[in-house]
Amino acid sequence: MSGYAQGNMMNPFTANNFDLSLEWYPSLDMAVTLAGYWKNFTGGTNLVIENRVPTVTTVTADGTVTVGDYSQEIPFSVNQVAEDESTIKGFELTFQKHFSDLPGIWSGLGIKGAWNHAVSDFNSEEPANWGISPDANLMGFSKNVASGSIYWEGDNLSMRLMYKYRSRYFQPNNLPFPHKGNRWVEDSDYVDAAIKYKINKSVSVSLKALNLLEEAQVMTRGPGTVSDYSFSGRKFFLGVKASF
Repeated sequence: MSGYAQGNMMNPFTANNFDLSLEWYPSLDMAVTLAGYWKNFTGGTNLVIENRVPTVTTVTADGTVTVGDYSQEIPFSVNQVAEDESTIKGFELTFQKHFSDLPGIWSGLGIKGAWNHAVSDFNSEEPANWGISPDANLMGFSKNVASGSIYWEGDNLSMRLMYKYRSRYFQPNNLPFPHKGNRWVEDSDYVDAAIKYKINKSVSVSLKALNLLEEAQVMTRGPGTVSDYSFSGRKFFLGVKASF
């Protein structure tokens, strides 16, 4: 790695953070909050492709260690820390209501919801497809993230159905593909469920069901070309917890 990259990689990312939160509690069982934030931070990344000769360490059966190099250079992608200033600003809205005023078993019913929206001027350079694909933002940065759940809680039994949404986000390329275009994980929706039953003071059982909608993870490059498609289907987990 070059001296410039080594020196700059040692520098910390510094930031100024400003947050403002408004909270409203119409009753003991209901809450609405709105939080806004603005973050200014120093530090960006410059994608640099460097040709290097990798070092190979070989250990033989008798314990002899040999260190050598490949005969040819291989391109490596290096993210050098830059001195740019970037901002992230957005807000988060949350809502929670427990219907304890309802009669009978309905008093255990409740709902929760949250939505986070953010924008950033951070820039991750597009290494290919110039003029076709835009530059990316922060790694893992989604403009919109939302969740919602409906639940019921009793003395021994609790049940919850959860929904999660995340808009597309940038996931950097891994070696040995440093020259390929930026990779994106597309929008996704997930629905999970959980049930927990308390048998007695010491033993409880739980059942979790993940990805009930059988959502696949789709990655794209360039103008929308699918580069990776992962599908695992529904997942179920049965657990028993005991304390002594």
